[in-house]
Amino acid sequence: MQDNNFKFDSQKEKEDSKMIFQGMLVFFLEDHQNPFLKDYNLELIEYLSEDESFKKKLEYSLLNNQEALTADSIVIKGVVVVPTISNWLKDFIDNCGSGLFDAVILSQYLANSANAKKLNDVEKKLLRKLLILYRNLKFFPKSLENVSLEKWGIIPSEHRPEDDKIAKTEKSEDPKIKELTILADSFPKGSLERRAVEEEMGKLGHE
Repeated sequence: MQDNNFKFDSQKEKEDSKMIFQGMLVFFLEDHQNPFLKDYNLELIEYLSEDESFKKKLEYSLLNNQEALTADSIVIKGVVVVPTISNWLKDFIDNCGSGLFDAVILSQYLANSANAKKLNDVEKKLLRKLLILYRNLKFFPKSLENVSLEKWGIIPSEHRPEDDKIAKTEKSEDPKIKELTILADSFPKGSLERRAVEEEMGKLGHE
């Protein structure tokens, strides 16, 4: 239920976005059907279009994100490291450079790079979405030049049939509910971020 006393605070929303991109991004990468993700993407695009400094701060948060994206360790320049979002992005840049990349380069990296080719299908799908997010953000707005306006977004949100095959079947008593409750409480009532998390909690509670 919407809080009638809620007042939209763009600065607070920007700070919450930086927090998400620095340490709560896997949740959004895993989500394929959250109806609030579209609104959140539109919000991000508005901020990125109006505030170049926000874009740089969001990119910095992404590149330094220490969330584990996959299960097994990866190797970067001969060193075994934790498979964090930050380290996966470093590995991609080491292999493919720091310029704007297309679907061909992305596919080649996922199929042939030493670290990515060892992933299972679920992990490879997560990595693919992360790299698309990275491209959308770092090279915005050029990265979306050939995308129709109704499909613009920073966080990939497309829902494909094969995604249903890997959906998790969680019960209401699953610890995930408690984790999402804590996450929801970290955002103000009425914010898009909180509504997105609450929507996910609602889906889990009805499984």
